[in-house]
Amino acid sequence: MLSHFRIFAILSASILLLSQIGCSTTAAPDLAADELKQLTITPTFTPHGEYSSPKPEVEEPLPSQAVIEISFIDGLLGELCTFNMPITIQWGEDQNPVKGETEANCNLTAVQCGDACITMNSDWELAVSLSGSVYMGSEDSPKGDIHGDFVFSGTLTNYASDWPAGAIPVFTIDQPFVVEQPGLILPLVLQMEEGASAQISPLSGGEPMSFVLHLGSP
Repeated sequence: MLSHFRIFAILSASILLLSQIGCSTTAAPDLAADELKQLTITPTFTPHGEYSSPKPEVEEPLPSQAVIEISFIDGLLGELCTFNMPITIQWGEDQNPVKGETEANCNLTAVQCGDACITMNSDWELAVSLSGSVYMGSEDSPKGDIHGDFVFSGTLTNYASDWPAGAIPVFTIDQPFVVEQPGLILPLVLQMEEGASAQISPLSGGEPMSFVLHLGSP
């Protein structure tokens, strides 16, 4: 009986020791459901059966070049004159200067009829420029606004052609009606967004001018 009792005691001690090892204080504590969700990593499965990590978003570089599309309607003919002015943008810590200039020609024609039909011509020879800066910090324009002075100068030559037989020509190509524009300054504000537009009407009157911004090289 004593030997059986000793064997039973040894087995009981062994079982107790094993149970203590299985319930060691170094075991990981139970995690809450929210913590398990945070620890769970779900990889991206590609169509080719490969796993990939999400790619971080790359910040778009600030444009250093752009084009402003300029257009206006000729008051005499009702035809549209359109041309482009390239601009450059220099980004800095304090100022972001914007500059641009170009020369353009618009040779517009329209047939006008009364007692007879003649062709009216408007030849525009233009020189335009822009000088300003990009201002940041506006809630309505997170990418900034171009503020500048747009200078419009040039010559408008009007004349008539294709006179019918027997008519007395006036304002011909040899004796046209010429208007000089020495330099009209218009304040221009454009958002730094592709396709941003603005329209300005000269204080002296006349047809409004439209401006459309296109980012990137001309």
